[in-house]
Amino acid sequence: MICIFLVLISINFYLSKKIQDLFRMSTEFYNINLKKCKMKMTILALVFATGFSTVALAQEKKENIKVPSVVEQAFQKQHPNIKAKWEKEDGKYEAGFKQNGKKMSVLYTAAGTLEESEVEIAADQLPASVPQYITQHKLGPIKEAAKITKANGTVLYEAEVKSGDALFDVKGNFVTLKKD
Repeated sequence: MICIFLVLISINFYLSKKIQDLFRMSTEFYNINLKKCKMKMTILALVFATGFSTVALAQEKKENIKVPSVVEQAFQKQHPNIKAKWEKEDGKYEAGFKQNGKKMSVLYTAAGTLEESEVEIAADQLPASVPQYITQHKLGPIKEAAKITKANGTVLYEAEVKSGDALFDVKGNFVTLKKD
């Protein structure tokens, strides 16, 4: 990944030099004072170089994680023939996938124990008091909603709002707001 980053930086500098040469030629052709334009050219070159390096760094974050075989086996046992996108968070493994047209995810410990499952639902399937609470506390519009079932059978409802994920119990009582 570092090698790709270095190659992109090299390309950046090469291209910025070519842009500077092109700029110089056009300023000479139109008889423009080059000293006045030098600062603008420097800023343009920096913006151009920063853009490419940002793309390289953004791609570097998307690493493939190594999911323990016990976790993969537990997932395949519950969801045979389903391909998942895996993420690692706080030492736990989350598999995101689509099944029957709905977005779903399951969370496992490193030992392969299921902690929770999450199923996308329509906002109108949330308990009636959830939208009321969100409106009353000015949390913003509900972007997405989900039903979360913990391994012990506890059910929570999640409403994604502007400031994070608001969690509610089965009766629609507010539990917590997980900030993004």
